[in-house]
Amino acid sequence: ERHSLSLLLELHAAPGGQSGRQTTGRSDPTWEPSRFDADGALSALRLVATRYNSSRSVVAISPLNEPELSNEVLLPYYQRAYETVRGSGMRAGQVAFVLQLYGLGAIFSL
Repeated sequence: ERHSLSLLLELHAAPGGQSGRQTTGRSDPTWEPSRFDADGALSALRLVATRYNSSRSVVAISPLNEPELSNEVLLPYYQRAYETVRGSGMRAGQVAFVLQLYGLGAIFSL
């Protein structure tokens, strides 16, 4: 805030991972989607959203970086993540909720 920066906060590495790629903080070719811990990810998101809910510098929050999860997993997670962020005090008029539709398949199957 002191330097007038605008920030997008992002859960870059979810508990259990959201893919096996290095973009999640670790490269693991044996990673499987069943390892994704949605409840753990939501706990981390709640902690961050609560901590920064009054920061004027935070303009957006993204609940997951480049996920490689099925829509059956992602869509309910995104709904719960949205409720978590808003329930933690980040208001829609102040902080955007940004979803990454990683991969073209996700875009066309919503």
